[in-house]
Amino acid sequence: MSDNELIENINDNLINDNLINDNLINDNLIKACKDNDINSVKLLLSNGANIHYKNKIHYKCCGKSPIMIASDNGNLEMFELLLLNGANINDQDDNGINSLILATQIGYIKMIKLSLLNGANVNHKDGNGYSSLIYASMNGYYKIIELLLLNGANINDKTNDGYNALIDATVKFDFDIVELLLLNGANIHNKNNDDESPILYASKCGDIEFVKLLLSHGANIYDTNIHGSNCIDLAYKYGNIEIFNFFKILNTIMLVIILQELFVYNSLDLNSFIDFYEYCI
Repeated sequence: MSDNELIENINDNLINDNLINDNLINDNLIKACKDNDINSVKLLLSNGANIHYKNKIHYKCCGKSPIMIASDNGNLEMFELLLLNGANINDQDDNGINSLILATQIGYIKMIKLSLLNGANVNHKDGNGYSSLIYASMNGYYKIIELLLLNGANINDKTNDGYNALIDATVKFDFDIVELLLLNGANIHNKNNDDESPILYASKCGDIEFVKLLLSHGANIYDTNIHGSNCIDLAYKYGNIEIFNFFKILNTIMLVIILQELFVYNSLDLNSFIDFYEYCI
């Protein structure tokens, strides 16, 4: 396509054909990106359009720059073009969302790899405290989680509400991702702002295998939430009889073990005596 044809195309499809005015040429760049019109983007950039420009009024872009729009659209060719022309990979919109988060939300692993290779901040959080890793966990993107962890993602990052990747994966009943996170060092005792840990969620959501997995990694059945409810309470409240009975048996076994240890301790030390309460605390 010739330059004249490109200009005609822009005149036909963009909001204004005056490409000399800075504001208009930049607005046209945003629209061309949103429309996946790569030829118009090339021409606009060659005519001085600002690759870092953010249009906060038109096209419902919420302060997104061209690189962010390309990421949001999943347009890898446009994304690469903008990077070659100096786009800032860590640009963020009015909600604090950047290109890496947008690519993670749509599960586009090639764009995520390219973003990381070009210096994207793997631990950047949006305005609600969500990182790319947390979004990947919420959406069940196993391979993306592996990639983000290999590139230094903080496995225990929390949102403003205290949720992290492990809690979100537990809520989603994603056994494989929960296991992946635990094997990579996720803190099993982390709690959200309601003091709910993964084991508490598993107890009320009703999956015995999840409960067993979490316990095998050191979860505490005596965890309590902000209302003082523990695993046994929640399993009973939500009608998870299998989990409730499992916890009751486990609780009895643990009490027997504690009593046996207490008996042995008091038998060996005749000069002191510790009662059950003192031993437990």
